[in-house]
Amino acid sequence: MPTVGDAAASLSISNAVKNLNAALAELRAAAARVHEASSTSNDIDAALEQVRALEAELGELKKALPAGRVAPLPGETADSSASQLGSTSKTVGSSMAQLLTAAAQVASLA
Repeated sequence: MPTVGDAAASLSISNAVKNLNAALAELRAAAARVHEASSTSNDIDAALEQVRALEAELGELKKALPAGRVAPLPGETADSSASQLGSTSKTVGSSMAQLLTAAAQVASLA
């Protein structure tokens, strides 16, 4: 291993190596945050696509209602549908909270 006889140069090299190590650690952390943000971004894109598909389906149902083309599935009742709607609404609310949290995290990385 090469050595440096000049004390000032040796100290300078030592400090440069410490700074390089710190910079590499910051770079690793930043790369990890970018990776996390990109996977979160993909999750957000997928969620938005699902919302768009559901909006389209809801639009089709709204058009079918006045024409009387919508009928309950076998075994469905108003009570079971209301219960399912309540449960789904809670899930959507929870998912929206997670989506907003993820969006805030992505925005803070930008």
